[in-house]
Amino acid sequence: MDVHLFHSHEGGWLTCPALDLHTLVKNYTAQLWHTVIRPNRPGAVIQLSTKLINDRAQRHVDKWVEDTATHLLRYSHAGSQRPALYTPGGRPNDRRILRVKNFSGDVSGVIGESIFSSLLIDHFGLSDRDFAHFSAYGRKGGYPDFGVYSPTHLLSTQLLTGCSVPLITPVPAEVKTITETTLGMLRNQVKRAAEQLRNFWTIEMGQPGGPAQPGPSVICIVLRNIRRRSYDVAINWIH
Repeated sequence: MDVHLFHSHEGGWLTCPALDLHTLVKNYTAQLWHTVIRPNRPGAVIQLSTKLINDRAQRHVDKWVEDTATHLLRYSHAGSQRPALYTPGGRPNDRRILRVKNFSGDVSGVIGESIFSSLLIDHFGLSDRDFAHFSAYGRKGGYPDFGVYSPTHLLSTQLLTGCSVPLITPVPAEVKTITETTLGMLRNQVKRAAEQLRNFWTIEMGQPGGPAQPGPSVICIVLRNIRRRSYDVAINWIH
């Protein structure tokens, strides 16, 4: 399975006022939409094996879904040809009736997190024990998906590019998967991811001996690409 990988580095996301965050998100998503998504621009092609994706889904993803690579293949090839549901005859205009299957949010989430976990292993060189999936139990305000406890040199280089703050571990990473991409959906998901990361650092800085400032963090947006019948991965390295 080939995925197309895109990188960006953005500052001010973790410390700016909420109103300024809205502007940063709006500018970033507009650029991503107009320069990558709409023109279907190719990124760096990363090949991920079926075995790796299935293994990541079992070892680093919170929801239990079997044979994730098969779901990934079916979802990426779905287009508009999704299974139709049976409906009563003679009611062609009844808008209350669901006529085709929707994508499962849980399955889509597992696909996105499995892809990100696979990239950490296969592209950035982490081991199974270098990162973990966080538990959001008892956390208010949302919490990111992953914590990277031992970043490799390659990952650290990306995290610190254009960044003036030190690397603090665990590095939080939030993954959002979008199956039907619109600019509005993209903006909402990126903003939500940023809010979860900001909340993570608010909690961390409030702990005894906690950091004095937020450290570099990761927003990973996994986008189903109908035209390529694959997934695109946009990683925003923020600070």
